[in-house]
Amino acid sequence: MLRNDSEEMQEGQQGGSGNVVLMPFSRDDDDTGMAMEAIGEEFVNAPVSTSSSTVGPREECASSRFFLVYLRRLRGAGEKGPPFFAPSVDLIPTFLFSTVIMLTLGVADVYGFEPHGLQAYLPAFAASCALTACFTTAPGAQPQALLGSHLLAALIGLSFAHATQSLEQPLGHLLASVFAVAFLAPVCHIFGWFQPSSAATAVSAVFYENGQKDGGYIFVIFPVLIGVSIIFVLSWLLNNLIPWRPAYPVWL
Repeated sequence: MLRNDSEEMQEGQQGGSGNVVLMPFSRDDDDTGMAMEAIGEEFVNAPVSTSSSTVGPREECASSRFFLVYLRRLRGAGEKGPPFFAPSVDLIPTFLFSTVIMLTLGVADVYGFEPHGLQAYLPAFAASCALTACFTTAPGAQPQALLGSHLLAALIGLSFAHATQSLEQPLGHLLASVFAVAFLAPVCHIFGWFQPSSAATAVSAVFYENGQKDGGYIFVIFPVLIGVSIIFVLSWLLNNLIPWRPAYPVWL
């Protein structure tokens, strides 16, 4: 029987492991025979095992990857920061403006607040003064963040102080301080009021003990509103005297 050399030969063999297909892989003109290569194709329809022996290594691999990424993040973003030493003529007005603002707050504290049993809480206001006198374009130096964050901090601090006044002190004050700052931070983040010194105002409001007849909420007016207004007005008047400085405020 004549056989065509180009004819493909296939033999199907049924086995327990699957189907085996025989196909030619080479041919010689002088030879009448043809060598065949067996290629096994096995189809497995069994579901993937979810036993602990399979899931465990995957979880360990994910945990190790997270740990390595965390270690890399601890080194920082690696971006180039501002120069370490940058002398400038702008340092002179920064020094003078900070001096004027802090002296004004000190005089208001001694001659305006203390005779009435009030206090200006200069540490919290000093941080705001540094922003408005030095970093005039910073978001926290703008009037909305300056006024809004301090007033909100005073209200939150007083409210948490009232909520914990039945507890034994100083435990009540400590808890009120913790939750006042923790609550203030996300609220300021929502409104875009990036004013770190307002956290000090919240803690000061917790420990405020004068004016208990009004629940202590006079603290919102004296010294918070008055003190922050002094900082803003003086920063507004003084910063705009320097022609090379950006106009203050950048936005209201």
